[in-house]
Amino acid sequence: SGSQCPQSGLERPPFNITYLYAGYLLNTIGGRAYLFRRSPEVRLLASYYAILIVHHAEKEGQNTYGIDLLPCIAILKEEISNYAGLEFQVNYVDRLTALEQYYREKR
Repeated sequence: SGSQCPQSGLERPPFNITYLYAGYLLNTIGGRAYLFRRSPEVRLLASYYAILIVHHAEKEGQNTYGIDLLPCIAILKEEISNYAGLEFQVNYVDRLTALEQYYREKR
């Protein structure tokens, strides 16, 4: 959210650290296993925001590990579409569809 959220007194981690964690969650067996031990809501939302973080890195030329988001997006989009417990489900699916189109055009 960048500067849209007010400061809460807590220090935000630098973007490069956030990117490392997002990449870990999306692109490693350990990260995926960690997410699957969480509730479905936490797993879906953590994956969604990890995708947004890596996408931001990609747009800024900082995707140093070359993480391919297209497979992650396709899987998450299907999971969120089939899960009825999210309040903003339509918004998440719409954003993932737009990202999927962006990466398909980029190939």
